Amino acid sequence: MLTENDVISAACSKIEELGFDIVQSLHTSAKGIDIIACKNEVTLYVEAKGETSASLTSSRYGKPFNANQIDSHISRALLTTAKLIQQKQGELFKVAIALPDNDSHRKVINQIRAVLEKLGIVMIWVKSNESVTLDYYSDNTF
Repeated sequence: MLTENDVISAACSKIEELGFDIVQSLHTSAKGIDIIACKNEVTLYVEAKGETSASLTSSRYGKPFNANQIDSHISRALLTTAKLIQQKQGELFKVAIALPDNDSHRKVINQIRAVLEKLGIVMIWVKSNESVTLDYYSDNTF
């Protein structure tokens, strides 16, 4: 089970492979944009979510989030990226959402795929072995 910290770590590795410098990488206890990276004059903002709690003391630790929790997490990630798009108008930037690559998360994302395309949000998918794939909607690339 991937925690948010696992997703952030794997996403950062992939983002660095793509030539970005990581400016900020937060853990679940910190507030703010999970990952901020720069390449040339473009800033990449990434909001990440896990598939289980990162807190060892949580009753949810090691247990997969249920469908309602996944909906809530993805809703918050979408809201965060939408706010960034609004705030950063006129700047060179990209936004992405990083999620565990599993059927439950993909099902929800597939329901809002057209919205992701219109907003230019890139999906960063992290498998349980922490390998990473990217979904670029439309012609939106890093």
